[in-house]
Amino acid sequence: MANTTKPLTNTEVKQCKPKGKEYNKADGNGLYLRVKPNGTKLWLFNYPRPYTKKRTNTSLGIYPDVMLAEARTKAQECRRLLAKDIDPREERLELEKANRLAHINTFEHVAKQWLVLKKNNISPSYYKKITSRLKLHVLPHIGKVPIHKITAVRTIESLRTLAKQGKMETIDNICGWLNEIMVYSVNTGLIHANPLSGIKKAFNPPKTNHLPTLKPEELPELTEALERANIRLITKYLMQWQLHTMVRPKEASEARWDEIDLEKKIWMISAEKMKMKRDHSVPLTSAMMRLLEDLRPLSGHREWLFPSDRSPRKPMSSQTVNMALKRMGFKGRLVSHGFRALASTTLNEHGFDPELIETALAHVDSNSVRAAYNRAEYLERRREMMEWWSTNILNSNPNFSQTCKYSHQSIQNDTSESNLYSNKDSYFPNHQYAYALTGKAPRLKPSDYSVDHTKKESKESIKLRIAQMKREIQQRGINRKNLEKNSAKELAQLIAQILWEMNPEMKIGEMCNLTKKAYVEQVYMPNFPDEFREGYLFSLPETAKTLREWLKPIAPEGASRGGRPRNK
Repeated sequence: MANTTKPLTNTEVKQCKPKGKEYNKADGNGLYLRVKPNGTKLWLFNYPRPYTKKRTNTSLGIYPDVMLAEARTKAQECRRLLAKDIDPREERLELEKANRLAHINTFEHVAKQWLVLKKNNISPSYYKKITSRLKLHVLPHIGKVPIHKITAVRTIESLRTLAKQGKMETIDNICGWLNEIMVYSVNTGLIHANPLSGIKKAFNPPKTNHLPTLKPEELPELTEALERANIRLITKYLMQWQLHTMVRPKEASEARWDEIDLEKKIWMISAEKMKMKRDHSVPLTSAMMRLLEDLRPLSGHREWLFPSDRSPRKPMSSQTVNMALKRMGFKGRLVSHGFRALASTTLNEHGFDPELIETALAHVDSNSVRAAYNRAEYLERRREMMEWWSTNILNSNPNFSQTCKYSHQSIQNDTSESNLYSNKDSYFPNHQYAYALTGKAPRLKPSDYSVDHTKKESKESIKLRIAQMKREIQQRGINRKNLEKNSAKELAQLIAQILWEMNPEMKIGEMCNLTKKAYVEQVYMPNFPDEFREGYLFSLPETAKTLREWLKPIAPEGASRGGRPRNK
């Protein structure tokens, strides 16, 4: 007669007492209760491992956390796996590992992985926008939740606060990013399906608000306002450049001189700077070429067409034009991006080919197949269209073609000594001319406050004089390279000579201080007289005593005494 194992009862399991050493109580079919000397009771399943047939144990849990009936169910599952040649112990370890990894892959962890992938395909500003919105509105609520436990209900609830604030566009953007993250999770095998595919339908869609722009018949109002605007000259040029070229604000403000081909009259913008990540060429019209000529004395020695005021090694902000438009009275009526809509509307109304207009705006064909095969730029046809657009801008206001009161030719040709330093007794006191050149004004005298209003001189005229002085200095061969070749004496004497011609009464001590801190080469001059804020590009290394010895031979009568120089 075969030996049979009597199954355990709940009472027997409960009454098992610890002994001096551990022992087992059999329940049958490979299930055992192991009682340890410390009183711990473990459920074990003893089985022969597939293929090797060596017997081993696998734990099924601790009593009373796992009762007798549950232990028998687990043992039965182990026997089912053995029938398929699956080791129950290895299966359990794999499940535990998968569960541990699933809890490590929280939503925040997966979102960071997705952002690394996303970063290569978007602009830095858009990347910053995504990270800030997720960090502010999403991660505090579901960031620590494992990705496989994310539900639509929980996610929608976390966005209710934004919905109450009426920020429907923000919700729409966030829902799009959340879906991209979940699709990434599906594709990487973290989850089997996207539970957030329809969460947008839980909120009202955002209202479409197009960026404000002007009607074509309001173009003269814009050009007249730009002519009269009390804004920096370089900002006026940026507004004109963006209006003529029809490019996006950031693309206009970050224009570089090495992108301009003056011979072919083309502005080439690389793909990494474009929104659609495709190279874009802009044919330069006659008006644009004249604008570049006017820009050259101001920024031709810089990397950027429109360098920043405070950091000339960087471009102007793309928001500069928006701020200027607000000051000009167009708040709520026009933004810088609206220049593109204004140009598009005008050109369409006058019957130009829509495909030429879309190409000029650097729009990509919505038909992806056609866009992939049609690489035509229509350069010459676009040149004719943009020449018409530039002419239309200039004809809208006869005075608009000369935004500043002087021309490029006057800067290039009028460099005589009489014109360089004439009319010094103008509306602006002489010390401000020194401030324009050096960035630091000399001490004021009572006579500096006397103003003859009958000789008022415009800011543009002051600007011309400064540009002429800079050009005169460059023509004399004074630059950074010469400074490195021990020509600091010549540089110091030249600066002092120009300042003394403007103010012969300046004492030599004060002149030493100004000369020591003067900057001449590679200087971008903002609109006179309020915004001369650029730091000095170099300082003369000589001491004040050496400077005094250099300047004393060229000092005018009465300037060699007083004003002891300060060593800085």
